[in-house]
Amino acid sequence: MAPAVTAQYLRAAAAALRAAAAGARATGRDWAAEESALAVGVAGGPAAGVARLAETSPAVNETAAQMTAVASVLDVSASLHERLIGWEGPLAHLADAFGEVLDRRCAEEVTALCTPPAGPPGRRLGDLGGLSPDAVHELQLTENPRLAPLFDGGEARLLEAGPDGVVAVVGDLDSAETTLTFVAGVGSSRPESWPGYLGRARELNQATGAATVMWLGYRAPATLTGAVAREPAANGAADLRTFQAALAARNPGQRRVVLGHSYGSVVASRAARDPHPPLEADALVLVGSPGVDAKNAGELSLAGAGGVHAITSKADPIGLTVDDRAGVHGRDPTSPGFGARVWHAGRGVDHSGYWEDPVTLAALAAITRGPGDSTGVYAPRGST
Repeated sequence: MAPAVTAQYLRAAAAALRAAAAGARATGRDWAAEESALAVGVAGGPAAGVARLAETSPAVNETAAQMTAVASVLDVSASLHERLIGWEGPLAHLADAFGEVLDRRCAEEVTALCTPPAGPPGRRLGDLGGLSPDAVHELQLTENPRLAPLFDGGEARLLEAGPDGVVAVVGDLDSAETTLTFVAGVGSSRPESWPGYLGRARELNQATGAATVMWLGYRAPATLTGAVAREPAANGAADLRTFQAALAARNPGQRRVVLGHSYGSVVASRAARDPHPPLEADALVLVGSPGVDAKNAGELSLAGAGGVHAITSKADPIGLTVDDRAGVHGRDPTSPGFGARVWHAGRGVDHSGYWEDPVTLAALAAITRGPGDSTGVYAPRGST
């Protein structure tokens, strides 16, 4: 009996991927040429839109390289399948079993190429419970001197660092009434993006008054195409749960809020899927989400009673990837049947514009302060 996946099929898939990679590279060259043409003498309009897209969409060439690498894996698998087909005599009955194993290993290799897990941090916050935030910062910088320029002259404190991520806090981690853990999305594992995310943590700290953690503690998808994968969210969710547990152990009486943006909302909601134990958070906020892998908010387990909150602007194109029933990563958390408390964003806010939007920031401040705060704009989606 032939293996489950034929060598011919694998080679055809590899050829298709290589063709798609070549097309992606050509598209990238076209985009670069168009961007250069638009940028000449134009301060706003289309050029500004292209620049914004370039900021939020990683380079096409990386996607093309990923496609080419996967094609190579498929070619190797095809060669091994061809050897299996040639087995005769006493070994023939084993071909099926080996074919299934080969298919599984091929799938695992492809997954590893597209969604490799992050390397673990050298020291987790939970291992340093006896140290002040300043001492944790100095110890982490001693062991990760490459990160020193990121913190030069700033008030942020480094809490964890690994080969693929960084965790830092703006505000006093131990004396603040609330900690707000911000989980970022696609492209956030790029070191060149970290100053921008640290700036976002400062903005959230100023808007909410909470000690704001920039949690980039997982290997985020590098590309928008890679963001359809669920493995990075699963890997990140486990590490986020560990970090939140460390916060709870450090300051048991502190209020904790987890905020996930874009793919970060997939990570954050995945972290709340396991009720044993529940995620150490009083409230969960999902902003610009491509979907939640849950039937409703009741399937998300939090240690506190602050509930699940959702914000998606009508102008955010992420809304095209998700609806009331399903989406790239599950249901739209702003849909009426999901059961989250839905807050408005300001008019015209795009996918990366929430952090400059006073309406969104007021909502986040109200959520962070907890039940009973009426600041911010709350209403079912679509009412304005």
